[in-house]
Amino acid sequence: MDPASKTIAGKVCQLLPGEEGFYAPSTEVTHTFRLALVHSTGGERVARAGLFAARQRRLRLLVACVAAKQGGLERSRLQDLKDLKLDPSEILTDVVDAAEAVCARFRRQAALLQGLTFTSHQHRHDTIADVAKKGLSRAVAHAVADSALTAFTMIGLIDRQGQNRPDLIQDKLMNGCLKAHQRLGLAFHRLDKSLQSAEQRLPQDVLSGWA
Repeated sequence: MDPASKTIAGKVCQLLPGEEGFYAPSTEVTHTFRLALVHSTGGERVARAGLFAARQRRLRLLVACVAAKQGGLERSRLQDLKDLKLDPSEILTDVVDAAEAVCARFRRQAALLQGLTFTSHQHRHDTIADVAKKGLSRAVAHAVADSALTAFTMIGLIDRQGQNRPDLIQDKLMNGCLKAHQRLGLAFHRLDKSLQSAEQRLPQDVLSGWA
């Protein structure tokens, strides 16, 4: 904690799902944080939240634009992307935020799975099938994580004209992509372990029979 700059920095540890008391390996990239005190009014916070939501909507549209043509973009579509004159640094921030939101989503889903209990084997089967229909499955998680990582390729497309700072692409982009890749991998692994645990969890009727 630095009173002069009003910032708090430190490291965090992440519990391994299903391994009570054991922690995932910590790295400088994935397990450090830095928070700065920000003074703002209620109106400013509302405006900031609205801006964040708008930028995430813009990001989803840009990702859809880039993914519209498999195997590459049409020349006209690529030119349209350049003509928007987007700030690569701003888009990179949005892409990193979106990737972190996916990590948070995986952690929430893992916590939900860890809290599930079942009355019978059939109840377990039906519950797992029901959550899969609602989007909680390995296939959906893979697709969401892949989309979050693919979004990083847009930064290079937006900056392809070479008019922006080269260090943005070489440094910030590489660091952001590395961090997102590692954190998404850890979050997916946590979700996968929780799903495995739920799929193998003994139902209450079996446990009662042992009493």
